[in-house]
Amino acid sequence: MKKFVHLFQYLTELTKKGYNYTFELTGNGIRLIEKNIFLSPDNFTIKEYYKLDGIKDPQDASLIFAIESNDGLFKGALITAYSAFNDLLSADLIKKLALHPAPYNN
Repeated sequence: MKKFVHLFQYLTELTKKGYNYTFELTGNGIRLIEKNIFLSPDNFTIKEYYKLDGIKDPQDASLIFAIESNDGLFKGALITAYSAFNDLLSADLIKKLALHPAPYNN
C-alpha cells in the first residue's frame, strides 16, 4: 500500500481488502466493537500495519493495524495513538503490537 497522509485513506484501502470491522485496545487484548467479542493476543494476527505521522505535531502520530482473527472470521482495523503502549496494557498485548516488523510505509 502506498504512503498516505490521512487516516481515512488507509482505512478506505483496508476496507477494500476486506478489513470491515473495528477493534479497540483493552487491558489484555482487543475487542471487536461491532460484535463485542474479545480476542486475546494469541487469537489474532497482525497482517499489516502503518504509521501515520502527525502532520502538525509528532505526538499526533497514529498506528493502524490490519488485524485478522485466527479463525479467519473477522478482519478489521485497530487504530491507536503512537503513545498507546502504556502501563494499562498487558505485557502479552504490548509484545504482540510492538514486536511486529517495521511498518509497511517506511
